[in-house]
Amino acid sequence: MGLFSIVAFLGLLAYALVGRAGGGGSYGSGGGSFAEKLSSFDALSARKDGEEGSLGRERLDDRGAATLLDALEKTATGAEEQLSVLKRRRKLAQERPAAAPDYAAASRRAAERFPHSAALAALAGEALHQARSGGRAAGSNAAAAEASEANELFRAYAKTLSESGPLGEKSFLPIAFALYALGGSWCDAEEAMRVRRADALFSAAATHLSGEPFEGASVDAAILNILENNYSAAAARLGPLWDAAPASADRGKTDEFLAQYAYDFGNLVRAAEIWTNKAGSEDLARAADALFLAGRTENARQMWSLLAGGAAADAVERTPKAIRLRSLYNLAGSAAQEADAAAPLDALMAESNGDQSPSVLYGSIRWTRARNDESARAALINHPFGADDPLIALELFRRSLSETPLDRSIAGVWTLLERYNYESRLSQWAAWYFAWTRRFDETSFLIKNAQRGGLSGAWLPFNRGLLLILQGDYAAANAELESAARACGRADVPWHISANRALIKEAQHDFQGALADCTRAAGALEDERPTDPQARAQAARLYLKAARSYAALGRKDEERAAVLKASALDGGNIDVRVARGRLGDID
Repeated sequence: MGLFSIVAFLGLLAYALVGRAGGGGSYGSGGGSFAEKLSSFDALSARKDGEEGSLGRERLDDRGAATLLDALEKTATGAEEQLSVLKRRRKLAQERPAAAPDYAAASRRAAERFPHSAALAALAGEALHQARSGGRAAGSNAAAAEASEANELFRAYAKTLSESGPLGEKSFLPIAFALYALGGSWCDAEEAMRVRRADALFSAAATHLSGEPFEGASVDAAILNILENNYSAAAARLGPLWDAAPASADRGKTDEFLAQYAYDFGNLVRAAEIWTNKAGSEDLARAADALFLAGRTENARQMWSLLAGGAAADAVERTPKAIRLRSLYNLAGSAAQEADAAAPLDALMAESNGDQSPSVLYGSIRWTRARNDESARAALINHPFGADDPLIALELFRRSLSETPLDRSIAGVWTLLERYNYESRLSQWAAWYFAWTRRFDETSFLIKNAQRGGLSGAWLPFNRGLLLILQGDYAAANAELESAARACGRADVPWHISANRALIKEAQHDFQGALADCTRAAGALEDERPTDPQARAQAARLYLKAARSYAALGRKDEERAAVLKASALDGGNIDVRVARGRLGDID
């Protein structure tokens, strides 16, 4: 019984139980007298307004119905007779909302009187759920008080269930879980975390469950542990599920949870394995993404080729267009050589046919960059997104920079920002452009505008850090760069943040720290863009900085190795040649 199916399950269960819990003398030790009272009540309840019968009374009003049902409840001697009364209270509550509080109270009394009755427990849980939902919807103090009272009473009842024999009965366990989930307000994370004995309930039941009920209970328990930030307990709960048989259709929801859990907690390869076993198009796309993030680029590219319509496309169902386009874009983005990106980009453009997904937008921009001519400009102007899209407008603007004086370009940046109300992506690019052109006064003004406009992102603390470095306030600059690293939400710090932290540490004569950040930044650049000439040139400059730190630490052999590494990346750089000449190692 999974978390997301509890409420629906309980409603269906209660309906089935009350549907077969009939009157007409079928239940109880009261014999004909109890059956007759049930029949009389049914006849009165079914009568239309103004219609009279042999008893000489019109249709029951709310007060009259409640009075008769109270009397019936008092004469019911067993669980089955109580169930017959509750069946009528439930029907009345559905027809007349004013009778709902009586139904909720009576169902709790019956459940407490007969704690071993699964049917009465189901009705108690349903009534509680209705009362609590009604209290939230109505918003009245009385309704809220009723919901609170119901919740507390039912928690006590659930505690009795967790300590009594019926909890060990396999046939009763799914109902107990459903009731406890409703009583514990699983739809409210904060409330769920306050539920007493939830962990004990799951633990006690685990030894009695198997198959789907066990999987559902394990997932529910793990979710509770995660809400409590008890990740080790959650992992222990899910352990038996990891070792179970491979994914199959009858445990799809469990496998989806396991894959999401593995992905969120960094076990990317395991998540990919589960999604691959599920084998749907979306599953394979997510598996490919996970493999790429795990550093298994070639495996990811194989899946993207499959989904994009490669030779093995008949191994899966027809891939939806959105996934095909996304896969083509990912193939282009992950290509080791720029030439390898051409074919998937051409296919993306040919198949896009007016599609306005992000994959088509970014892919189109990259496609036009590979064709730096008038036809590319025309493709941007006639793009399905239209020239009014901020990224298309930015791309058109970037193409004019090489022919425009710097002051006019700076003015054009501000015009672009104002046209699109300082859109976040444009603002981030503008911050880069101002830093690249060393117009830091413009950067300062941009940051103030962004803060007033409520913009956020790692680029803001990063650029504040750059300004503080220029001002010589290294402690404050380092704090901003640390904030930028956290805002990125990545385990590995982006190269440009590491590079600027190295600059701070070098200025503070912390050469060991500068060395660590320089080599980290250079390595990240090499991994991210191994064939990009600009990235290689930047990595070479970082290795030269690392060489300076090695020299300051007196580590001559490592200084030479760093200079040679820089030379391998960008041998034509004049600074690299000077460094090699200083070491007496120049061709």
